[in-house]
Amino acid sequence: MTIPFSGSNPVSGRLTTNPAGISHLLHAMQNNNPAWAHDIAYGRSPDQQLVETLANSHGCTWAAASYAGQSAARLQIESGRPIMPIGGFAGSDAFPAPEDFKTKVAAGEICYFVAQEATLGVQPSGSAVASIAKWVADNYSARTIGNTTVYSLIAQD
Repeated sequence: MTIPFSGSNPVSGRLTTNPAGISHLLHAMQNNNPAWAHDIAYGRSPDQQLVETLANSHGCTWAAASYAGQSAARLQIESGRPIMPIGGFAGSDAFPAPEDFKTKVAAGEICYFVAQEATLGVQPSGSAVASIAKWVADNYSARTIGNTTVYSLIAQD
């Protein structure tokens, strides 16, 4: 006996009529609701001013570091420069370790740190992402580029 499929693919097709189905959540996330879920699933849309700043960054292995992976990927694709994805896909992986990140900054390997406040708000306080973000905020000055909080990690900027 076979049971016919009556749902929908979560990211294509019509919304399922099942109110508990994941397609309703994914549809809401496409509309930035909640913002942190959208940013993790699809990546935050980068500000054009930020893209230009990163595209023009030179002298560093990484134009910037950011979290989560999807937002970092969008920055990398649009700027054409390498972006370090802190914390992996959802920002919850312990990569890089905070001490490794500090070593890369001290060596001048990372030009900028791009904050993603919505994503940071759902990270555990002891996570690598939270620890790195706190260390950057405690040791570098923030500035706003477009609608994004950015920290310059290089002395000449």
